[in-house]
Amino acid sequence: MFPAFRVQPDMEGIVEEGAYTIAADASRLHMLNLAVRSGAQIRFGSHVLEIHRSEGRLLIRLSDGEVIETERVVLATGCTLTDSLIPDLAGLLRPKSVPIYWFSPRPGSADSFKNFPAFLYELSDGRLLYGTPQITETEPGIKIGFHNSQQTDLDMATQLEPVSRSAREEIAECVAALFPSLDPTPYAAKKCVYTMSPDESFILGESTQLPGVLYVSACSGHGFKFATGLGEWLSWAVLGESLQHIAPAFSKARFDKAG
Repeated sequence: MFPAFRVQPDMEGIVEEGAYTIAADASRLHMLNLAVRSGAQIRFGSHVLEIHRSEGRLLIRLSDGEVIETERVVLATGCTLTDSLIPDLAGLLRPKSVPIYWFSPRPGSADSFKNFPAFLYELSDGRLLYGTPQITETEPGIKIGFHNSQQTDLDMATQLEPVSRSAREEIAECVAALFPSLDPTPYAAKKCVYTMSPDESFILGESTQLPGVLYVSACSGHGFKFATGLGEWLSWAVLGESLQHIAPAFSKARFDKAG
C-alpha cells in the first residue's frame, strides 16, 4: 500500500483510511477570509502592549497608540501567551524550538511517494517521528521531524540560525532506516515553535486577574488542526458560556490540583 516504507517483520501499524493532510497557509488564509466576510476587522503592523480593566470594561492598548474598549478579549497568541498579558499562566507554558526537515526522493523513486501518507512512527527508544507528503509546489518533497525530540528552549535571538549539523545527522540516520527511497540528507531545514504545556494538551480559560479575557494555548505542536473546534468553544464563551463547563478537561485547574 505504501511502498516508500521499509517495513520490518517486528513492526506493527495502524492505517486510518479517512486521514488527510491540510495545507496550513491556505487554510489559515481561508479562515481569515471567512472572518472578514462575517464582519471581522484584521489589523496588521500593530500588537497588544497592555490589557487592563477600567470601570467594568476592558481597555486594550496597541503599539500604534490606539486604545480599544471592549467587554471580551480572546488571546490566542501562541508562544507569546507566556508574556505578561496573562499573569495567570506565568511559568506554566514553555516555548520550545523544534527543527523540521525536507527530503527529496532518490532519482527514479518518485513513484514510491505518489500515495504517501501522513504518518507517526515510534522508534524503539521512544522518539516519535512524524511526516507529511508534499502538499504544495513551494515545499517539494517529504517533510519529516521529531515530535518529542530535538527540542530546546526558545531563544528568538538564535531561532533563525541554521539547524545544527548533529541534529541533521540524527534525523538522517532515522530516515535512511525507514525510507530507503529518500535521500537521507535533508535538502532544507528550519526551526518551528512548540508551545508546550505540562501534559502537552490545550489550556483554555478565563483570566482570574482580568475577568473577560479568555485565553487558549493550542499547545505542543498539534494545535492547528483543532483550530476550528477551539474557535467554536471560544465563541460560545464570548457569548457568555463558561469554558469550565464547555471544556473542563482543558482547564488550567488541572495543574493547580496536580501541584
